[in-house]
Amino acid sequence: DKVFILEVSLGVEHYPIGLTADSAMNYDLRNYLLDFFLYRRMDAYRFSSMLMRQYLSLPAYAANALYNLLGSHDTPRIATLTGNMRDVLYTLYAFLFVTYGSPSIYYGDEVGVEGLGDPDCRRPMPWDEEAWDKELLSHVKRMISLRKR
Repeated sequence: DKVFILEVSLGVEHYPIGLTADSAMNYDLRNYLLDFFLYRRMDAYRFSSMLMRQYLSLPAYAANALYNLLGSHDTPRIATLTGNMRDVLYTLYAFLFVTYGSPSIYYGDEVGVEGLGDPDCRRPMPWDEEAWDKELLSHVKRMISLRKR
């Protein structure tokens, strides 16, 4: 009666997702997204091949339950990585919400909290809405709405 989510930093398809664990943090997908959309280290064929390899290596119910993320307590903030490349940031969120798995957002990423490596990525949530990137928040809300539909 408990949900068991693994924190897997690499090779999620090599773990017993769907057997002894319900899901896993999908850092692999995060890496594929960054390599394709942000760093351009991967072409479209390799990107789609990596996604299909991951998806098909797991039972469908497990692949569709993966904990997909752009940021976490262990990674630089996505707004920091993308900098002034708003189109890349928006595309990353769009892809996160239209692919297999469960989109997960690290607190504050939806309003543009910045930070580099640990512990800088663990900055507290700014509750003053004047400090929020409301345009980004609006985009994330649109992606949530799209996913629900």
